Amino acid sequence: MAYIYQKERQVIRERVADYIKRFSLEGKILDVGAGNVLRYKEFFTQADQYLTQDHNQAEKFKHDYVCDAASIPAPDATFDVIICTQVLEHVPDPFSVMAEIARLLKPGGHLVLSLPQANEIHEAPNDFYRYTKYGVQALADRCGLKVEEISGVGDYWTMRARDRQRFLIESLNLYAHPLAAKVFSVAFKLCYGMAGFLDKYAVSRRIKGRFTIGWTALLKKS
Repeated sequence: MAYIYQKERQVIRERVADYIKRFSLEGKILDVGAGNVLRYKEFFTQADQYLTQDHNQAEKFKHDYVCDAASIPAPDATFDVIICTQVLEHVPDPFSVMAEIARLLKPGGHLVLSLPQANEIHEAPNDFYRYTKYGVQALADRCGLKVEEISGVGDYWTMRARDRQRFLIESLNLYAHPLAAKVFSVAFKLCYGMAGFLDKYAVSRRIKGRFTIGWTALLKKS
């Protein structure tokens, strides 16, 4: 599959790295819904252990847990940090998954979370939900976690740029054409640069934050 530059994914990676650095996240780590790529392992330079979970086995490495995210066979209070990015929209019962995450976290442990607010249908038919920041708060409240920080991923113009990008990716099947993917990635970077400028200077304070691709959040178990 060809690589295509996507601003949303870059922002999420940067936020995860920032949380790890600023809050000194270390110890025993679990990446829930890790997929086929170890996206965040490199950021945990002080981690004692980095484990992964997914409902399917990865192609290039072996997950430590191949199971439903709502039923992970590990004891209570096992992990210091759990990462769960762009996963909860794909599970039919996100509250059960969040309750399982809360069970697995040690007291004082952290959950690094990201969720979409606006997205095209993807990974069908396993695509169920979208979340506002109030939805993130509801998930946290239901399982006894405290939201330490929450931030939107882009604003109106970045969201519009991302929608057009995804439309082109799907319409032209760019993942199957590496050379075209490289050319379009250059154009996408330029568009996102302009979108970021417009987000900063052409979105009024009154509506800032209402239009966003999604959310990143850091939650803590008390």
